[in-house]
Amino acid sequence: MSYVVYETATTKLVSTKAYKTMAAARAARTRKINKEYARTGCPLLDSAYAVAGTADYYANIERQVPVVNMMSGKTVMESVNTPNFMSVGSEAYWSA
Repeated sequence: MSYVVYETATTKLVSTKAYKTMAAARAARTRKINKEYARTGCPLLDSAYAVAGTADYYANIERQVPVVNMMSGKTVMESVNTPNFMSVGSEAYWSA
C-alpha cells in the first residue's frame, strides 16, 4: 500500500509522489507545514494537510468538480487534480 499527502480544504494532492510507508508520508506532511511556516511566518494548523492511503484517497476523498466541455458545451465531472492541459474545459486541451 502507498500513501499520499493532500490539502484538507481542497483535497488537492501536495505532490504527485506516493510514499511507501505512512511514516514517510507523515514526514513529508511535516516538511510541507514547516516550509509554509518559513515562507509565510504564519503557523498552519495541523489539519491543513492530511495523509491517506492511495486507494482510499482516490475512492473516497478526492473531490470532483464540474467543468464545461469547450467543444460540446456539456458539463462533465473532473478531478481537482486534473492538470490544465488535460482538462476538456481548457483551450490547451483542444489546441494541438
